[in-house]
Amino acid sequence: MIFLVICLYLTPIGVGLHGTLAFVGDVIQSRDAGLIEGIRDYWEPWAYSLVFFYAIVLVLILMLILTGRTLYPRWIALVSPIVLLAFTVIVIAILPDSATGLKMFLSVTGLILPFLIFFAITTWALVRRRKLSLSL
Repeated sequence: MIFLVICLYLTPIGVGLHGTLAFVGDVIQSRDAGLIEGIRDYWEPWAYSLVFFYAIVLVLILMLILTGRTLYPRWIALVSPIVLLAFTVIVIAILPDSATGLKMFLSVTGLILPFLIFFAITTWALVRRRKLSLSL
């Protein structure tokens, strides 16, 4: 139940945050210090809230897998979003400065790419174990 409540809370926050990206880009490009300060004051509470509850969701997913309360085999914990996120942070830290394109890609997709990988692998694992059917 708590997982559902947190996800329902995160959805409008994420939509609101992402819905203002174009405006934030315009403000940053204007280089107006007053506007940038206003955007920072507006965005910081949203961002902290989003990151805090996002971390809780990631830990909950990992705990559900490790306790066997999902259809996933326990080895799936190795590709849980929190593990993949930690791996991404390590990769970004050890990449040379010349790999700015890859660093930027990993930074920008850092919160979504782990879920893409996680759900692709878990779908494959469940179909393989015949716990999930992809037929309509």
